[in-house]
Amino acid sequence: MYLEDVDAEMSPMGVLPGSHLGPLFDQYAPDGSWAGSMTDADVATLDLDRMVYLGGPAGSVTVHNCCMVHGSLPNNSPRPRPLLLQTYSAVDSYPISHIGANGVLGSSGGRICGGEASQMLTVDGRQMHGAPDWSRKGPPTIFGSQQQEADG
Repeated sequence: MYLEDVDAEMSPMGVLPGSHLGPLFDQYAPDGSWAGSMTDADVATLDLDRMVYLGGPAGSVTVHNCCMVHGSLPNNSPRPRPLLLQTYSAVDSYPISHIGANGVLGSSGGRICGGEASQMLTVDGRQMHGAPDWSRKGPPTIFGSQQQEADG
């Protein structure tokens, strides 16, 4: 949900319709470190002319499948793009303990009742890497991870 108006000058989030049905892309750099974004080689395989950018007034809500290719260009306007980000998953979905921000939600966040947590996730029979285990030092922001890659 956008907490302020988000217009084209602010480079709102874009989504690539139907991409959640295609290949699943890692968000790790070639050296194995967490990048928080796809590699340039993976991006080059996409038809970015099909991206739909989701601007709107404060209070606008966008909803998309987490496996859909999504992201935004840098916000070069003087205005921030504050938002409220919520994630939801079915109770019978893949185990998510200590993957992504779920590892820092408290002792019950992402609790697994049987089996072992895995860094690999299975979504509709397709495998992909989950985010790193941030339970010990806390998660970086997604924008911070991406900026480190751009600066590095």
